[in-house]
Amino acid sequence: MQEVKIYSIKDGLIKADMLKQQGQFDAALEVYDLLIEKHEDCIPAYNNKALIYERIGEYEKALECYGKLLEYRPNVLIPLNNMAHLYMKMEDNEKAEETFRKVVENPECNEAYIYANFANVLMKNGKYGESIENLKKALEIEPSPAVYNNLAYTYELVDDYDSALENYNKGLEMDSNDARLYNNKSWVLKRMGRFDESIECQEKAIELDPSSHHYKNMAIIYKEMGDLDKAREFYNKAFELDDSIESFEEIRN
Repeated sequence: MQEVKIYSIKDGLIKADMLKQQGQFDAALEVYDLLIEKHEDCIPAYNNKALIYERIGEYEKALECYGKLLEYRPNVLIPLNNMAHLYMKMEDNEKAEETFRKVVENPECNEAYIYANFANVLMKNGKYGESIENLKKALEIEPSPAVYNNLAYTYELVDDYDSALENYNKGLEMDSNDARLYNNKSWVLKRMGRFDESIECQEKAIELDPSSHHYKNMAIIYKEMGDLDKAREFYNKAFELDDSIESFEEIRN
């Protein structure tokens, strides 16, 4: 890299951001290092270095940068939240849970997406009750179809189908064109033995998104009802769209 003269933090950050936007990540990292050398507590430099390292897949280095940032600003939520996301990407759900706890225990935490992401990690760790409570907190702050979907799915995991159905309906009240919600509502209705309603919802999912996944799910519903001709009809449509799906004999809930 050509030598870069930096006269101020502002100049350095502008230069590094320009390089980052051009995809010159190594050059941008060198500028951030120069900034840190001259201004050891330059918080934006540590944060932006971490973002670059995350983007290029060097997660451990990104975590080191966030850790250094937190030495100077231990109560800042954004780097802690970003660290938790990195642990999720690394599939270290125990570390992700531990880090998210530090975020949500901060009195200043009032972002719905943080509670929703924490709930996702808790669900993966088998802590369904706590996951449900955090999804409810997210909905109190900012209701959204995606969070209602996740809450409904978590209720399914604890076999509370009535609560699951209630929350799929709330999600659909907010977005009546969400194919995923219709598909998932169809699934819980199937589990409740309400096959006619399940088929109706799956038809809506197919109308909105005629994907192999949705056709296959309709085939499974008909297969469980014992209507193998209808099941085969929808399976064939699914196979036309994706010939890598399992065989008709293998498809199941």
